Amino acid sequence: MSTPSRSCWPIFEGRRWLSAVFLVAALCTSWTGCRTGGGSDGPAIRFHLEASSMDERTRHVVPVALPVSGTVIRINHFPVIVEEDVREVALARVDLGLCVVFALEPRAARALYRISTEHRGQRLVLLVDGEPLGARVLETVIDTGELFIFLEVDDDELPALVRSMRRARG
Repeated sequence: MSTPSRSCWPIFEGRRWLSAVFLVAALCTSWTGCRTGGGSDGPAIRFHLEASSMDERTRHVVPVALPVSGTVIRINHFPVIVEEDVREVALARVDLGLCVVFALEPRAARALYRISTEHRGQRLVLLVDGEPLGARVLETVIDTGELFIFLEVDDDELPALVRSMRRARG
């Protein structure tokens, strides 16, 4: 049995093999999806930082609009906190009404502390399954590992949303 000659494999000639590798990698990525978390059945929870003027120069800035107020916020495409970073999700009643509190894992709590000191005045935007639901202005340093955020969702829908987000934790 003879080995096929190189001319039988035209895809591997020149730089075409590199294109083939990228095509296979893209297909594998699209089939596996962007979700991490090892099989959780809840929604994808992502916190994105509002884009700074430095971020505006890159292509990694995405505009999102909050559902009720219509506020458009330009966010950095890469999340700073994901569902694996969330230890617990709960409803909290504060002076201004119902909000959601995210208790973070120690590593994520340290990251939030750093973010809240370095990016004071910017907003942290919550996306659930890619939909922006709320934003929090980083006014003070957050050193407790708990992130309180008001969502642009009816109060009647909040308990069900919180239950679904609890399932999403890695």
